[in-house]
Amino acid sequence: MDRPIAMKLALTLCALLLCVGCGGVNQSSQNTSPAQTPFQGSWEFVAVSTVNPPPSSSVRLIEANLTQTGSQIDSTQVAAAYYNATGWTPPVQPCHYDGCATSITGTADGSSLSFSATFDNCDATPCSFQGQGVLDGSTISGTWTSSGVDDAGGQDAGTFTATLTPKLSGTYAGTLTTCLTPVSGGCTSFGSDNVSAAFSEGSSNSLTLAATLSGTDNGAFTLTGSTMGNVFLVSGTISGQSVSWSGYYDQTGQHTGVKNSIEVFEEVFDETDIGGMWMGLLQGN
Repeated sequence: MDRPIAMKLALTLCALLLCVGCGGVNQSSQNTSPAQTPFQGSWEFVAVSTVNPPPSSSVRLIEANLTQTGSQIDSTQVAAAYYNATGWTPPVQPCHYDGCATSITGTADGSSLSFSATFDNCDATPCSFQGQGVLDGSTISGTWTSSGVDDAGGQDAGTFTATLTPKLSGTYAGTLTTCLTPVSGGCTSFGSDNVSAAFSEGSSNSLTLAATLSGTDNGAFTLTGSTMGNVFLVSGTISGQSVSWSGYYDQTGQHTGVKNSIEVFEEVFDETDIGGMWMGLLQGN
């Protein structure tokens, strides 16, 4: 089942999957040791439905930068996406349909976490998502329930696993398709660039992408932005045109099928949304 080339991920991040509120996350708190803030950091939540999976190979990805102050858990940036292994291209799709996460709040009690997520693009009111999990090392495992998120606006439930995400760094190469003539709901003409992109993630989830392009565009360009778990959003100017790229980083290749790879999307319709047109896959060394 193919998805349209233009897949959009609702943002409160600025923006997903992706649903992104711009603002960095402080990876460590003053006067607080890491042992006192075990849930602080960049996480990827992989939620699997045990009631109504759409289909069974599809899972929901929620990328979140969490801060912890005492027992209070808050998100500074959140993105959402879907993964499906049944032949869709790309396999990781920006969240465009139902249940795009825009924020997470919760309460920590030692190694236990209870949280709720705010969602956008819901089919019913109320629309809610709650989870409970236990931290073991760098993994949170637990269960979740939701209402008003699926197409029927009904109830859903399942299990989730959350893991700390690695920093995005290194050089990645590949061929990316660009939109030369964007129109409402699509693109009428396309270009192609061979890309060598050096990613460097700094403090507070800031990201710099230094790219060398040849093809439709030629030269060296720098884009800047931020990361949210395994999702990023960067913007800048290429060949005199303002651009905004988003992407999904898969270090293990579990979702994209290629180890140390990045799916890249171009914001050609609405630069407040992660998603847009799938440009292609970049692969690291």
